[in-house]
Parts: sequence; C-alpha cells; structure tokens
Amino acid sequence: MKTFDDIVIRLEMMETLADYMESAIDDAILASGISDKAAKVQNLFYILLEQINQTKEEATEIAGHVKVCNAIFAVNRVNELQAEIDRLRAAKV
Repeated sequence: MKTFDDIVIRLEMMETLADYMESAIDDAILASGISDKAAKVQNLFYILLEQINQTKEEATEIAGHVKVCNAIFAVNRVNELQAEIDRLRAAKV
C-alpha cells in the first residue's frame, strides 16, 4: 500500500537528482557561456525544483493529518469495541 510517506521519499529522490541536474546545467553554462536558451533552461529548472519542494511539503503535511486521523479512528474503534464488550458482559449476567 502506498502512503504519503512513500511519496515524500520519492520526492526526496527527485531532489537529489535535481542537485545533479543543477550542477550539470551550471557546468554547461560555464563551458558555453550563458545564452537565452541556457537561461530559459535554468529558469525552468528552478521553477520545477520549487514545485517539487512545494509538493514534498504538502505531502508531508497531509501525511501528518492522515496519521492524526488514523489515531482518532483507532481510539474511537477501541471505545466502540469496549462498549460492545461491556454490553455483552452485562447481557451475560
């Protein structure tokens, strides 16, 4: 089963790849000089990286909310089961 934590891990891998891409873009610009196309590629890269970071932050936030919701559900379920046990014990007596 996929979780938001899995998504965050995948986004972190993308961030690592982005570090290498950034270095390659910088090296290419240094080797050939900055052109309009190179500047556009660099700007697009930073826009993409910003989107990756924002998505990672949002997925991390959602993962936290899901964990809280799961904890609340579990507590409610335990309370329901305890009430059922109490009802069955009372009926048995």
